[in-house]
Amino acid sequence: MKIKTQSGWFVTASPKRNTDVFKSASLVEARVPKPDLDITANPLLETLVDNQLARTKTLLIGDKDVRLAAVDVQPDSDQLIDKGGAQQPNVYIWGIPLEGLRFATNASPRPGVNDINLQTADKIAANVLELKSAEDVDMN
Repeated sequence: MKIKTQSGWFVTASPKRNTDVFKSASLVEARVPKPDLDITANPLLETLVDNQLARTKTLLIGDKDVRLAAVDVQPDSDQLIDKGGAQQPNVYIWGIPLEGLRFATNASPRPGVNDINLQTADKIAANVLELKSAEDVDMN
């Protein structure tokens, strides 16, 4: 999609897709922000941080800790890691708060491709319910 201004209007089109052109007096950009725990206004994330139950994911690159702006979780279970580095039992983080650690966490899964977001949801649900998670599922 391309957007330009023309005679006081916002004009948008997707020339590779079709020839439709739309114009509007207003433009709203509606992207989901990164889940930066230092500036979040999300009450749940704020409470987790205030109670030292959540921290930002960092990677050691060379001799420096580099912040990802994603919530820190145990990679194999998606269980929350608290400020002191301890895994929180029965507290899981999934989706947008992991953006930066994982990518396209707000994208809608496509059917038939064994989407990673659905795999993660299945793994968490199975863990909570103490069931075996689906693995090597035939998507045909």
